[in-house]
Amino acid sequence: MLPDITVVPNPFQDFILVQSRRINFRTVQIQLHEMYGRLIFDQTEVTIPSKIYFPDYSPGMYLVTIKEDDGKMYQFNVMKN
Repeated sequence: MLPDITVVPNPFQDFILVQSRRINFRTVQIQLHEMYGRLIFDQTEVTIPSKIYFPDYSPGMYLVTIKEDDGKMYQFNVMKN
């Protein structure tokens, strides 16, 4: 079964798109951790689908964590070029 939420593109340049396979819009919390585990982005009430910009972040690996109100959590490893 495919996950409901996806994060594209990967690798990314300046932004990521957080998308859902469901038709309805909803809000989630999105966090971004750098490769050493430090939280560098934390935003609640993000509407999905959404385009989130990270132009000033250094190239490297990041962990995107998406938390829904019902407790579901998704994690994605993404690479910034």
